[in-house]
Amino acid sequence: MASLRQEYQLQYQAVSDRYVVRNLNSGELSSYPDLDSAIEHLARISGLPVLDESLIRRGSRHEFSLRVTLNFGDMPETLRVLMF
Repeated sequence: MASLRQEYQLQYQAVSDRYVVRNLNSGELSSYPDLDSAIEHLARISGLPVLDESLIRRGSRHEFSLRVTLNFGDMPETLRVLMF
């Protein structure tokens, strides 16, 4: 059995009036002008490394599942309402 966990953080930067999405695994930052754009980025799963190729046996059947969770953490109340 193998598992991989990807974590992201959404943060509002008041000084720049931008929403920043941080990939907590790689440290990569993406900046967006509005909340809808940031959420759209988070909702799109693309290029996600699901399984290390060395774990795949040719000719064998493989199954995997994907679970997405949202942790509201320290999110301001106004963002919590919008995210819900």
